[in-house]
Amino acid sequence: SFAEADMIVTTYGTLRRDIRWLTEFRFDYAILDEAQAIKNANTASAKASRLIQADHRLAMSGTPIENHLSELFSLFEFLSPGMLGDVDHWPGAKRGEMDDDGRQMFARAVRPFILRRTKQQVAPELPGKTEQTIYCEL
Repeated sequence: SFAEADMIVTTYGTLRRDIRWLTEFRFDYAILDEAQAIKNANTASAKASRLIQADHRLAMSGTPIENHLSELFSLFEFLSPGMLGDVDHWPGAKRGEMDDDGRQMFARAVRPFILRRTKQQVAPELPGKTEQTIYCEL
């Protein structure tokens, strides 16, 4: 019955567990929501996601980069394997120490593939950021 379905929704945990079986199918689309779950290329989830056979791939994430650029490499390895080359070919990407020229070149390479929207574009009715510091005795 799986082959007759129009859409399959799964979790990253199920994807990891069932990847051997899932690789037997070819999908029209593979869409990762909360794709930051594969930001570490060495995790089982990232490795499993790259094994999915699909004609089209999409990754959605509110936080595609949390610590350093190598996290974005993992997403692009899912989206378009080999497009950015190996992360080691981008000096400083793993440590977050890429120089300005490297950052600009990297930004030009990925910009056409990233849709970035601001809070004003998505939800303009939300109030501005409010910060409050509260001190308490321990």
